[in-house]
Amino acid sequence: INSLIERGEIWRLGTSSLLHANIGHLM
Repeated sequence: INSLIERGEIWRLGTSSLLHANIGHLM
């Protein structure tokens, strides 16, 4: 379960960074 949580955190950080990068690129 801990590994799944860590993976989820990594995915959340990655997706959030990608979203911010996309928003900055669009701006």
